Amino acid sequence: GMADEFVPQDELLRLAELRFRAANAGGIDGKAIQGDLKSELSKLKGLYWIKLASAQLGCEMVSDTEEVELKTEIEKELEKLDEKVKDAEENLGESEVRDALEKRMQFVLTIGDREAGVAEFERTLAATVGVGQKLDLVLHMIRFGLALTDFDFTNKYITIAKEMVEKGGDWERRNRLRVYEATYLMAVRQFKPASLLFLEALATFSASELYDYKQFVRYTVLVCMPIVDRPTLKEKVSKAPEVLSVILEMPMMQAFVDS
Repeated sequence: GMADEFVPQDELLRLAELRFRAANAGGIDGKAIQGDLKSELSKLKGLYWIKLASAQLGCEMVSDTEEVELKTEIEKELEKLDEKVKDAEENLGESEVRDALEKRMQFVLTIGDREAGVAEFERTLAATVGVGQKLDLVLHMIRFGLALTDFDFTNKYITIAKEMVEKGGDWERRNRLRVYEATYLMAVRQFKPASLLFLEALATFSASELYDYKQFVRYTVLVCMPIVDRPTLKEKVSKAPEVLSVILEMPMMQAFVDS
């Protein structure tokens, strides 16, 4: 089924979860998670994520010296990526130019630079022809917005993606967008519309870049519990064997659905 086609979770979302855990764990645990977060973000040259985490955690995660080092590394990497774009423009075809631009966009999002990310997205989008590839770029921006926990930003790109999907766009990306939108709606506490999208996506879940299938089922049950009437929820859930198998592993969830 769908749950087998495994795409790993987006690094930025994995690290955003780590950031959330660091913010919510006190004492020694919190310090340990902060240490992990810092080393992982430094590996990615994620200076802007480090600044965001510092602001959220109320501590300076890097020294001035470390910040200067990271900035230098970022400059070097951007120069390399610029060279690749230039080389593609001068010596290769349009699709290679597009790929070089997308690599630059990916790097800028990986380090967490929002302004540059938006600019690179626009550049890459302008060089992209196919609807599917365009949608992939927008989905990347939605993931970036979710990792930032900036919901106006996220919503802006969900709106763009929905307009694209209406003009065309394959079944698989449509389904993924549904899960992205459900996740956003859950985050901004719009549980009624979120519940409808989660239920629609149950049979076709294919967005493991956001979170794994188990987490998806958890969210679906938790968001639907207070809103969807029990018979409907039970019918939807018990009709889907994949869902049942996940719920059987979660005693608390089982009690929820059975009660």
